[in-house]
Amino acid sequence: MRRTFAAFALLAVSPALLGACSDEESSQRPPNERLAPVVVDTDMGQDDMMALLYLLQRPDVRIEAITISGTGLAHCSAGVDIALSLLDVANAESDVPVACGPEEPLPSESALHGAFPEEWRRATDAAYGIELVASERRPSTLDGPELLRAAVAEAEAPVRLLTLGPLTNVALAMRGDPAFVEGLDGVTIMGGAVDVPGNVFDNDVAEFNIWVDPVAAREVLDSGVEITLVPLDATNEVPVTAFFADALARTHVTPEAETVNALFEVQPSLVSGSYFFWDPLAAALLVDPDLATVEPRTISVLEGARQTHGKTADDPNGAPVNVAVGADPLAFEQEFLSVLNGGANVAPMRPDHDAVIEIGETGCAYAGPTELPEGLAAVQMDNESRAAWNAIVVRIDPDHTFGDLARLVRTFEPTDEPPPWIIFVTESPSAPGTSALAPWPLEAGRYGVLCHRDPPWTLQPVAEIVAG
Repeated sequence: MRRTFAAFALLAVSPALLGACSDEESSQRPPNERLAPVVVDTDMGQDDMMALLYLLQRPDVRIEAITISGTGLAHCSAGVDIALSLLDVANAESDVPVACGPEEPLPSESALHGAFPEEWRRATDAAYGIELVASERRPSTLDGPELLRAAVAEAEAPVRLLTLGPLTNVALAMRGDPAFVEGLDGVTIMGGAVDVPGNVFDNDVAEFNIWVDPVAAREVLDSGVEITLVPLDATNEVPVTAFFADALARTHVTPEAETVNALFEVQPSLVSGSYFFWDPLAAALLVDPDLATVEPRTISVLEGARQTHGKTADDPNGAPVNVAVGADPLAFEQEFLSVLNGGANVAPMRPDHDAVIEIGETGCAYAGPTELPEGLAAVQMDNESRAAWNAIVVRIDPDHTFGDLARLVRTFEPTDEPPPWIIFVTESPSAPGTSALAPWPLEAGRYGVLCHRDPPWTLQPVAEIVAG
């Protein structure tokens, strides 16, 4: 069904731009000597922005420096400017230095060269369309690797290093400088895919941050410093949901939370189901490891062959690494949103369900009211079958009826194009043997609920719902 109804999905793009700053003062922070010193190496993507604002709002963390990974999403100049503006948003101390490193990955014996898509980089350079006030702060005169070394050398206690992009800066800082490694209280890395598929187009085993510079990743893992890897294995369990966006929209009382809410306002697609809290989870685990399940593993970074380039592979001869293999999504969301709001109580991330889709081996059934209020409906997906199913919600044009939809579905083939009077709204995938809450955004109107399985191809009309 994804290749048919999804082909004409209508995405509502809001042009509203929210200011990133507020007149509210930052929360009172304890004296610097009580704060955990943290250095962040980031490529300044939108999830990096969220992670950085989260750490800047934590009262028990002092960010000693921010370095931009020029091999990642942001180009150097734009990445530095965004970081400086975010420091202003958080009313951070004026002595937090920011610098960028090289924009080319470390030389490799392989001819393969990875890079983030240019359209992603343009979007990052533009801060994804939110309005950030240009900062009067000035970047450091050091480059990224030099600033990493200086920040660790000058810190009054061992530094926790958080990396949110390719590891080029960190590998260069480590080269020939054992004092830098000794000054680290561990490195938390968002990157890799150990027991799950990757997210890179050229292969199905690598994750982007590692794939872009596998030489740097291997050098960092082999450095002897304590590593916590936060791979897709864990981040896959913290998708960005419409429920989180709804809670954020209702509670954003600090400049940091307002800025994150602005990202959601200008990008409704963040709740499409394909976006995850990659970097915010890594930032949260830096200070609260109990949010994840962590296992000791030995990991090697592969390079060379296109189909395995950048893979973080289990290897008995690899580097000892603490790997986050799972995460608690509700605990993470509560922690993340509460901290962004200065410790305020926030709304529940998952409301009580409004209806249920019951899935068996032969199909689906809808249990719930046929009239629902406008807004975000919460529908429990209970899949007791051995197959993956989708519940698909479509809006029906006022000149047609649910009966028209049901008659169409009886003869619909996988290659058919849906008629224009059917408007795709959302789909809720359901894995075998699982139970999960799905968000259905409903405006006033008439809707049809369909159940879909493929293979074998099955499309069933399940229920008519009227919203409003």
